[in-house]
Amino acid sequence: MEPKVRRRGRIVFMTDADEAAFSAALNAKYPDLVFAVIDTKKKVVRFIPAIDEATDVDGRRASEVYAWIQPRGWRPKWLDEDLYGYVMTRLANKPEKRLRFMRSSGFRPRASDGGLPIMSMTTEGGLFVGYDTNNREVRSFVDAVYRLLPKFTTNRFALVNPDTRKVVRTTSGDLFWAGYDCLNVCRTRRNHFIWVGGLDEHDQRCYLAPTDWLDHQG
Repeated sequence: MEPKVRRRGRIVFMTDADEAAFSAALNAKYPDLVFAVIDTKKKVVRFIPAIDEATDVDGRRASEVYAWIQPRGWRPKWLDEDLYGYVMTRLANKPEKRLRFMRSSGFRPRASDGGLPIMSMTTEGGLFVGYDTNNREVRSFVDAVYRLLPKFTTNRFALVNPDTRKVVRTTSGDLFWAGYDCLNVCRTRRNHFIWVGGLDEHDQRCYLAPTDWLDHQG
């Protein structure tokens, strides 16, 4: 049977604490699941205890983490490919039951007209996977992971105008998901928001915040 590839993804905003909680839940559900950082330049796969502990071979914070169910006896196989005169290396045998997690990398400042940062946002990350839907075991694994994510995140937000300090409306959807510690950062930092959310009735840019954001503005 020909593979029928489906790609799924969600934009995720998480702090290190959120990543640690999600990692622990994944390990509890799948004890044989491992987390890995892939360095194609040095042809190294580094296994790590959890997403929030991801560093590269030089000890710097890694932005991309894989999680997979590792087959017994698995060893990395590298493939060098010529791409328009450049040699590109990739890991050719990633296990089928896998997901790719792009980490939120911190806070992104938004500058005022004078150039001074007056607001910050959480830099977006994501959860992505491509898999063969004809493979029932792999499909079941992916579905289970995506059912687990909402237990540690929410897709319901307040849409806030940061200048008027007013909540324009509440909003929800399947694209943006934020961890609960990420929400707490917004509650405790007056000028921190999750991400750009849309426009208000005056076409002013508004930002995503926890639904109880107003309760913490005292």
